[in-house]
Amino acid sequence: MNDYVSSQVLPPKGLGDSESNASALALAQLLDDHLDDVILSWARDIYNTASFHPEKQWMNILIESNRYAVSALAGALRSGSYDGLEVYLLDLCEQTIRTGFETSEVIGWLLQCKNAVMPVISRAYPTDTEPAFRLMAILDQYLSWLVQRFNALYSTEINRQLQEQHDRIISMLQMGEYPHEQLDLDHILKQIAERIISVLHVNHCDFYMTSEETNMLTPKIGISRVPHDHKRKELFLSYPPDGKEDPFYSDLIQNQKPVVRNDIFADPRINPDINIEMGTKSLLAVPLVTHGRVVAIAVTGTFNTYRAFTAEQVELAWDIARAAALVIENTQMYEKTRHMAVLQERERLAREIHDNLAQALSVVHLQASHIGTLLDTGDIEQAKSFLGQLREVLNEANVDARDAIISLRHGTTTIQEFKHTIRKYLERYQDNYGLETHLVASDEANVTLSAESIIQLTRIIQEALTNVRKHAAAKSVCVEFVETSNYLICRVRDDGKGFDPDQLQPDQYAHVGLQVMRERAESLGGRMEIETAADEGSCISFRIPLEN
Repeated sequence: MNDYVSSQVLPPKGLGDSESNASALALAQLLDDHLDDVILSWARDIYNTASFHPEKQWMNILIESNRYAVSALAGALRSGSYDGLEVYLLDLCEQTIRTGFETSEVIGWLLQCKNAVMPVISRAYPTDTEPAFRLMAILDQYLSWLVQRFNALYSTEINRQLQEQHDRIISMLQMGEYPHEQLDLDHILKQIAERIISVLHVNHCDFYMTSEETNMLTPKIGISRVPHDHKRKELFLSYPPDGKEDPFYSDLIQNQKPVVRNDIFADPRINPDINIEMGTKSLLAVPLVTHGRVVAIAVTGTFNTYRAFTAEQVELAWDIARAAALVIENTQMYEKTRHMAVLQERERLAREIHDNLAQALSVVHLQASHIGTLLDTGDIEQAKSFLGQLREVLNEANVDARDAIISLRHGTTTIQEFKHTIRKYLERYQDNYGLETHLVASDEANVTLSAESIIQLTRIIQEALTNVRKHAAAKSVCVEFVETSNYLICRVRDDGKGFDPDQLQPDQYAHVGLQVMRERAESLGGRMEIETAADEGSCISFRIPLEN
């Protein structure tokens, strides 16, 4: 290591190079000859003066740590290389942060090394002689360097961990910033993979998805920063482990903790065949756990070369996995909800087709048969009359079918775009049926509506306008939008004859239409209200909660 040359300790002043080298070599030899005495005395001093003992075996840990430090010091005295001491100090920084000791206390331990070495020097050289003075001066220089370097490394390590914590918090917060329209599982997995790759400095991250219905783990390709090896990709996708039978993954699912294998072949639970073919060397598998259930497993590692992951890196990846697990669960719940919404919409459409188109086709069939009978008997005028009625039924069926198709064409849009669509629909409605139409709406708000909300609102308004056209005997109709901070209120008001909702029969079209509108409004978390009276027209209102 040459990045800290400027901080290295110079030989004691007033001594020539040859004298300094000879004294350094003499001190190194003394440390080698009395290694056990020095490290044991130093460990006892630390143990007895420490503010607390972090674990039961701490004395043994101190002895091993001191053994490495004294050996590294002897090596530095001989060669002038600080590499061994640098490694010792890095480990000391990590232990200091992990155990929570104050840096001032640790610095005191470093300086206590002198108390352990001085008796050795005194036994070899009289205390007041020049050789003893030189050895103690060199020891002081090295201990001074150790203290300075420890402070520098500790500050660097603290800043690094603070940055990692910052990145961890940012990553965890970002995992929850997905609106419902972006809850696509493949997209979410790629975002998770990108964050894990970033914090671990690896080239790839893939996934196994769990299932509540089956034990098999489904492989999912995540992100790779290098071109995918097609053979390796196919091997990964073609091997879905059994979550109960595979010993490695079954243990991981049961324990719900990350597993690191710097050398995968050292773990007999890992399937060797597939990994030999893929060239896997090191592996990190992180479970994504929410509400006590593993929803996925993130897998990363190295191919062809070995890699070690630090405890901080594993913890950071696990924090990301914890936050991501909830997002994945929400995504799966959203997809299930969306699937249920599709099924419910199919049911509504089936009901409307039965109530509208199917009934219309039945009428067409009966009237066509009747017209045929009239033509056979020569009753041309009566046949023409029924033919006119048949044409009206077909026109109604055509309008209903066209309205259904129009309502299914819309994707996610803003309220302004939705209002524009309704305005165009009202223009066609007026041209086709001769009713005067009005649209009352503000042009200021620009709130986004989901695709489901657009479909349901369009069908609600169409159904309301159909009821006006068929039953209200109205001259005009008005569609009004009012936006509050939390709701979109839609009113369809006509000047027709009005009606009594309680007097409608269950099999009447108007009753069925009102029930369908109510169900659509409630599916969006809203509600429907009816204001009507005989000869005073009707007003049907819908209050729908806004998503943002």
